[in-house]
Order: sequence, then C-alpha cells, then structure tokens
Amino acid sequence: MQTMTQLPYTLNIPANLRFEEFRLGVAPDGHVTFDWTPFERLYEASGVPVETLWVASEQHIVRLLVFCYDIHLRRGGLRHPIAETLRMSVALEDFEGPEH
Repeated sequence: MQTMTQLPYTLNIPANLRFEEFRLGVAPDGHVTFDWTPFERLYEASGVPVETLWVASEQHIVRLLVFCYDIHLRRGGLRHPIAETLRMSVALEDFEGPEH
C-alpha cells in the first residue's frame, strides 16, 4: 500500500488498485476523461468521506492521478501518453510555482 500525504488527510493507495481502472481518455473537446470509481474505492479504503472527492479541485484530482500513475510505473506498468502529459503538467506547475 502506498500513501499520499500532501493533503489535509492521508490517502492509502490499495495494492490491488490498477492504474488502468481509471480509463484515462480524451473527450472531443480536449478535456481528459476518466472513471471516478477507482477514486471512490481509494477514498473509501482510506476512511476519507467520498464527499471530499466531489469538492476537490481539478488540481487535486490531477495530482492524485499522477501519484497513482507513478506507483503504476514503479510496479513495472507501461507508460500511458495521457498520464505522461498530466505528469509533465504537474512538474511544470511545481517548477513555476503557485503564482502562475
């Protein structure tokens, strides 16, 4: 089990959560799409109210996806082009700082 602690609560990423379950895609308008079910499982497994997820910022959701993707890669998973783009976006945001 992996843990994400940069939040006001701790999320425990279950060992049996597969990154593929998020089913990342791109909508015709260019927005990233994904399945919410793995997020719900993750929050429930961590004892965090699922309602917290529904009020989370887009930035939080992207960072959580990237965190799960990093775990996926460490477990020997294949690279995913959409997740790679999200990962670069987070890295750029971190590099530029909060004022950008």
